[in-house]
Amino acid sequence: MTAFLRQALCVLSLLAAGPALAAWPDKPVRIVVPNTPGGPVDVTMRLLATELSRKWASPSSSRTRPAHPA
Repeated sequence: MTAFLRQALCVLSLLAAGPALAAWPDKPVRIVVPNTPGGPVDVTMRLLATELSRKWASPSSSRTRPAHPA
């Protein structure tokens, strides 16, 4: 392979990687909590969602989906 061809392949691969470097997350993040609302796990996940919203500058929320009784 010639040096020019290697350089051209490197430049093309860097240009192709541009969309993969987009900001993440680009949609709101939902955290599904499989416990009852108001419990310690729910409260912890709500606090975590608040902190993640601040850190990522993207909305995140916590939703409770209690498991069905056995």
